[in-house]
Amino acid sequence: MKTIGERIRKLREEKGIDQTELAEISGIKNETISRIELNKTKPKIEYLEKISTIFNVSIDYIVLGTEVKKISTEENEFLKLIKTDTTIKEALESILNAKKKAVNNFNQIAHG
Repeated sequence: MKTIGERIRKLREEKGIDQTELAEISGIKNETISRIELNKTKPKIEYLEKISTIFNVSIDYIVLGTEVKKISTEENEFLKLIKTDTTIKEALESILNAKKKAVNNFNQIAHG
């Protein structure tokens, strides 16, 4: 996928919706969506915001093709909890350290 239009079309098709349905969901005119997908016009930032929200991707993905996905509200809440609750943060750090140690031990044994 090289263009904004191609990426939007791919996202739409992956979701199994046609341009008319995307127009209804987003509030963007069907003809505008068609022109964007055909690369005849560049989407306004407000359209990019709507489309990125509908497909749960970042605006960066639509514009640049980077594979950055938006995180869900639930994931965001988990991140906030991890950052603010020291008990949870310490427990997760302990688990990560144990995992790193196990990987290092495995690598030492495997490469002897």
